[in-house]
Parts: sequence; C-alpha cells; structure tokens
Amino acid sequence: MEQERSTALWLRVALGFVVAGGLAAAPSAVRAQDFRLEAASTETLRSLSKPLRDSLDPQGMRLVASVNEVKTTICELWWKKEIEAPGAGHKLADVLYGGLRPGSVIGVLYYPNEAQAELFRRDFRNQVMEPGFYTMRYAQIKQDKDLVEIRGKDKGEQDDDMRVSPYRDFVVLTSVRNDAHVDRALSFDEMFRQGRLTTKSKNPAILSLVRINPAYKNFPTLVPEDSGDCSLQFKVRQKGAKGAKETEVPVAVLLITPHISLGES
Repeated sequence: MEQERSTALWLRVALGFVVAGGLAAAPSAVRAQDFRLEAASTETLRSLSKPLRDSLDPQGMRLVASVNEVKTTICELWWKKEIEAPGAGHKLADVLYGGLRPGSVIGVLYYPNEAQAELFRRDFRNQVMEPGFYTMRYAQIKQDKDLVEIRGKDKGEQDDDMRVSPYRDFVVLTSVRNDAHVDRALSFDEMFRQGRLTTKSKNPAILSLVRINPAYKNFPTLVPEDSGDCSLQFKVRQKGAKGAKETEVPVAVLLITPHISLGES
C-alpha cells in the first residue's frame, strides 16, 4: 500500500511538470532519494552585498536533481557564520528550536531562474516563490492563529494548501531587497510584514523547520522521506549567552514538498 501511494505521488509529480511546464515529456522519476547536495556556487554568493555575504559561511550547499535528464539546481543555501545568543524563554512542547532567537536571520536561500525547478520553488504552504535571494528569519508561528487569521482577512481568498506542521518552528523568507536590517532581530509583526512583501499577499512566505533525524550523523546532509519530503540538516555556530561558550546548533529545514507543490491534500 505504501509503495502504491508513493508511485501515485510521483506520477502526479510527473504529470504536474507536463501541465505546468508545457514540456513534451514527463520528467524521469524524481524521487526524494534522487536529490543530492553539492557545494554552493561562490560566484552566486558574490551577488550579495558585502556585509551580508561576509556574515555567511561560504561553505554553503546546493540542492540538485536530474529533471528530464537535465541536471537542475533547485536552490542554494548558506547559513550564518554565527547566530545570536539564545533569547530567554520557556520550553514549549511544540517548539523544537527554542534556543534560536525569534526574528533573527539564520541563513540565506537562493532560488535560481530554472524552468525545470519551478514546481519545487514553493514555500511550506504551496506559495510560488520568485527566483532570487531570500533571508531566512526564525519564527515561532501559531498556525491555528497567526496563519488562519491572516487568511481570514482576505475576503474570498483561500490558501492553496492548509498543511500544518506539528511544530511552531519556521523560517520567514524575505527578498534581500526588502530586508534592510539583516544584522538585527525583527519583531514578529515586522517579520510578517516583510514576508508578505515577498508573496504580495496576506500570507508570508515560510519554510518549516523539522526535527533532526539522528540516523544521519554527518553535517550538512540531505534527509529524504518516503512521503517525498526532503530536508537539509546543517549546524550553525551560536554565541554563548552571558559569557558562556559558543555552541553548535543542528538545524533541519524542509526544502522539498513535491506533494504540496501539486496541491495534494
């Protein structure tokens, strides 16, 4: 049964490429296991402003796949050389990354302008992302409140997908052109306002942070799931709070949700 569901899922992916991309033939079976990591492009990184570029670890990663037998870059990601010390707060059962400071930039994501990758250029809630660079700011989002209320303000407007994460951990994506204060943490409202500028809607662009898979010991690494989801696990250095030693924080961000890209519920 699981195999049948998986086969059906990837058949929809193949058909989706034909319909959305106008391609003559469906792509070869692009499964989560077929994505792979490469070193990110230093040339691409040089496109960023020097202050932002200097704040990032140059050893970023590029996510690639073979689509219609063409090597395709899905996205590139660089994490900060060092992130802010953790803020004070209570441990919550539905928060995985309570040690991250809400509103702070933890990395930069780049979507290249490649037609073959268009179906994968979506946020967690199936919103289409334009090619370009995006800051990734950590946010704790109450999905049954923050996102639903935002949607409710748009009369007659409905989200393409209502997928819900069991955790409140996300990154809000903002075009680097609209993020003028990458060196400081933003308030929740500021962060959401910038995220809405990215999507030009009432819903900010977000990616889900997921639980680290302990079976994968090396960092950075790609973690494929049978569902078709694919996450990147990496470690980022964090300043110590009040003179404490610097630590390394493992983070996992969900980059691929092909069933969401096709609007499957």
